[in-house]
Amino acid sequence: MTAETYYQSDVLKIKTLKEINEDLRRSDFTNLMILSSDFISVIVSLFTHKNNEIRELASRAMVN
Repeated sequence: MTAETYYQSDVLKIKTLKEINEDLRRSDFTNLMILSSDFISVIVSLFTHKNNEIRELASRAMVN
């Protein structure tokens, strides 16, 4: 899933990041996602994305 997220269109990135943030708030699959180094590297790479909403959602995913 993480490789797919990296190459998705911006609309799909926003949708995916919103779902990730929702899952993290509910603590669903938190350990699995956090232990995945691919997950963290993709989220960190989105910190410099040109889209403000994507950057915001990526930072929220790391803070949650």
